[in-house]
Amino acid sequence: MDRGKFLLKRRTERGLSQADIANELGYSPQLISSWELSKSSPDLIVAGKYASLLGLDLDGFINCEVSKDNDICDNKQFDITKFALNLKTLRKKNNLLQSDIAKKISVNKKTVGSWENGTSTPTIANFVALCKLYKLSYNELYFAYIDEKNKKNKPLRKKRVFLPIILPSLITSAAVVTAAIIIPISIKNRKPVEIEHHYSEEYSFDSTGHWHVCIDEGYSHLRTEVVPHTYTDVVVNPTYELDGYTSHTCDICGYTFNDTPVSHLEHTYSTTYKYDEAHHWRECLDEGYEDLKAEYEEHIYSVVTTTATYEAPGKEVYTCAKCNHSYEVILPQLVHHYSDTWSKNETHHWHACTDEGFEDLYIDKGKHTFEKEITGSEAIYTCSGCSYSYTQTLPFEVLDLTDNDGDNIFVAGAFEDIHIYLLNKNDLDIDQIFIKIGYDSFDGYEHGFFTTSGGFVYPTDSTYAHLVLIKEHFDTQPSYANRDTYKFTITKIKSGSNIYDVPLKTFTIVSE
Repeated sequence: MDRGKFLLKRRTERGLSQADIANELGYSPQLISSWELSKSSPDLIVAGKYASLLGLDLDGFINCEVSKDNDICDNKQFDITKFALNLKTLRKKNNLLQSDIAKKISVNKKTVGSWENGTSTPTIANFVALCKLYKLSYNELYFAYIDEKNKKNKPLRKKRVFLPIILPSLITSAAVVTAAIIIPISIKNRKPVEIEHHYSEEYSFDSTGHWHVCIDEGYSHLRTEVVPHTYTDVVVNPTYELDGYTSHTCDICGYTFNDTPVSHLEHTYSTTYKYDEAHHWRECLDEGYEDLKAEYEEHIYSVVTTTATYEAPGKEVYTCAKCNHSYEVILPQLVHHYSDTWSKNETHHWHACTDEGFEDLYIDKGKHTFEKEITGSEAIYTCSGCSYSYTQTLPFEVLDLTDNDGDNIFVAGAFEDIHIYLLNKNDLDIDQIFIKIGYDSFDGYEHGFFTTSGGFVYPTDSTYAHLVLIKEHFDTQPSYANRDTYKFTITKIKSGSNIYDVPLKTFTIVSE
């Protein structure tokens, strides 16, 4: 199974999120996502803890399977110092040089040296290759389950150098010629004298080549195996987090330099915006980076206002200038305002609208309802609703009221003629005189009216129908007749179509 898919499956089965793994290992969720997508691999240092979080041992973690010893990572910790020492011990125990290891697993010698001094760790692929080389399980090599006894150090490398001597040649008779001839000492029955220099096992190098330097005191200037570098090139592709480059590593000494830099990858974001109530952003389109957001910022609104009127409500439409997110605020329909005081004319009253341009509107319009107050020769009429009032000067004043002969005023069920003395201030024609008639306690019935001809007339129109009932009442109730005392009050006088109030006076007539 693909390791990324296996890691994703185990994490899901354990109920963990990428953020949970990232927090435990001290990495970002994006890097965990990259491992699960097989875009990269975790380094060896965190492999044990990563395996423990997923309920695995290291064999199961690397082989992508759940093994029997899946709790081993919970009980052991990776020790880089011990791991580096064991790598060196294993190499020497197997009589191998760092260069031998480098060739067998296709890395450079310097890389092997960095593993053995603890400055770096192998990739998981190189770790697997080392386990195969030393015939160890992943758990055994990772947690240093090996015997460190019987350590052997391979003898240092030696070089043989012949000692030169200088012998003079023969001098000829013709000319003196001196020659220096370098020959090896060759003495019969004796071996050449050998001086054994010792050279470092590690390479020294500069930017052009590498060599082994003599470690004998006073001979540090001697070198052996001085050759130019032989490079293996590795192209490191850029990621979203790191720049890319080409790494050149010498296959022999491990000397490395980088060139051809390539800028890190740029994320691709949607050209359209997503948004919520408060913010908008452009979503990352790269797989595994869906949580990244570009241009994450608050909305920048412009407002279009439709003004509310007295006929319809208004609204404000807020629209973001970048993402077009919008919302509306309804403005209440306007309500007319009316004066608390009454407007009025001679016949009506109302509350007028106080809004500019709507002065013709009104509410509560109604006719006046007058209450009358007679004072002297004037009648003051005041509306009980709006207090509108007017004053009317009364044209009539009653001076006296008597019967015609001074005897019994009520004879044979009818009143005798009554003489009324009026002051007619404006010389108006008098058509009718309205009278209230009572007796003893004066109950105040409005009994009828006299005409100018002097006869007592009862109304026949419906307006004064109740007066007819009262007259009939007198006719059918003899007990109301023949009273000792009768009281008369003139209330109104009609002249033409106008009816005038009269200053009220009550006149008493005593029957004889």
